[in-house]
Amino acid sequence: MFLVFFVVYCCGFSQSWVKQESGTTEDLYSIYFLNTDTGFASGSNGTIIKTTDGGSSWATAHSNTTERISSLHFTNIQTGFAVCGSGLLKTTDSGENWFIQDSASWLTGIRFINQDTGFACGSGIILKTTDGGNTWVRQPGISGTVISFFAADADVFYIGSDYSYILKTINGGIDWDVIHGPGFPVYYYGLHFMNPDTGYAAGGGWAMGSEAGIIMKTTDGGTS
Repeated sequence: MFLVFFVVYCCGFSQSWVKQESGTTEDLYSIYFLNTDTGFASGSNGTIIKTTDGGSSWATAHSNTTERISSLHFTNIQTGFAVCGSGLLKTTDSGENWFIQDSASWLTGIRFINQDTGFACGSGIILKTTDGGNTWVRQPGISGTVISFFAADADVFYIGSDYSYILKTINGGIDWDVIHGPGFPVYYYGLHFMNPDTGYAAGGGWAMGSEAGIIMKTTDGGTS
């Protein structure tokens, strides 16, 4: 079943985390590592930075946009994708330079489940590729704002939307079922499944008359 926890206040810092010098003053929203040495981070004003020494130093890449870059993902050491208000960005030289591949959609998240199959989401839209990102096809049945998503495999897919909605497809986005919501005006910013049954959703908003952080858990694949 879904269990809901309201986290109103939290304090304390883990001493196992060490602040790194990013070389930028821009806000950063996404981070992705290819291996222990090579990683990327993205943020406001078209910022993409790259490290090749495990995060000790970072260099700025040419993103070809001034939009906020919300998410990025690489399919191999050379090829990567990023999403922003201008649409979909792609690199074929290990993140040194980026070009706009699709400018038709406002996108906020991207994830590949293998070299060929990937999904990108945004304002009322989910795009799917089955050829490594060369072409993207809009998936039917989506409305509202897609805030977060998790692709378990090529068929099973979850999205978090506004007003506590969580939707699920088991046929690659052809049909969608509402598995949670509507409810309090809560936005789920993160979804993650450990296995086909156990998953978590994290977000925040106004609930029970106060602003709160929320973590939900399901143990039956989101059925309850």
